Amino acid sequence: MTKTTSRRDLIKAAAVGSVAAGLGLKSHAVTRAEEAAQNPNDHEHHLGPVDGPYASATVSFGAFPADPDNIMDRSPNRSPNNRNVHLLIPHEVTIKEGGTVNFLITGFHWLAIYDDGTLPSDITVDYVNASGFLIDDPNRRIYRGLNPGSLNLLTPDQPNLVAPFAPVVLQAIPANPGATPPTTGTLAQYLLGVRDRTEVVAFPKRGRYLAICLVRPHFSPAPGQFDMFGHIKVIP
Repeated sequence: MTKTTSRRDLIKAAAVGSVAAGLGLKSHAVTRAEEAAQNPNDHEHHLGPVDGPYASATVSFGAFPADPDNIMDRSPNRSPNNRNVHLLIPHEVTIKEGGTVNFLITGFHWLAIYDDGTLPSDITVDYVNASGFLIDDPNRRIYRGLNPGSLNLLTPDQPNLVAPFAPVVLQAIPANPGATPPTTGTLAQYLLGVRDRTEVVAFPKRGRYLAICLVRPHFSPAPGQFDMFGHIKVIP
């Protein structure tokens, strides 16, 4: 065997080995994908660990003021709607793909998130549910949180009877037969007990998302302005 032939054989062997290794890697990836498809309930966190300053952000979704000129006393378990700060603070946060936003919800609010590029003016605020004052526009909505109307109500053990802590009657928006769907102008009453909670929402894809409160009086153009909304910017 000549040196030239031996060298040629070594090159061929290396090439075959590389192809085999490549095929082996591909076969392994396919096997993992097939296994994931066969076991959809397995807890495989495909995004991997998320670290660094953009891994998480906190948004105050409503707030109650500590004002020396207007003392606030929420005991025993009061959530007076007329004292709540109807804002998202900060108005915009930035996280990385796979990161989370901790929405600290205080008071009678309903969180919804709309897809990348959605603007406040894109929301059809007159598209409400049967109550007449909860926005129910599903277009581009990618997340909707817990309905505050089904959370804890007041009980005789925690009355809200001292002004300005009396239960608040939330009226429907005026009847509008031309709305989609038409609104009836009916009244709805919610006794405002404890609504405070935290909702942690993950954002796996980059974009700029819109977060709003679905309570119609909290997200109303008057005129051309919206109150309870903010943005989540998700970067690579």
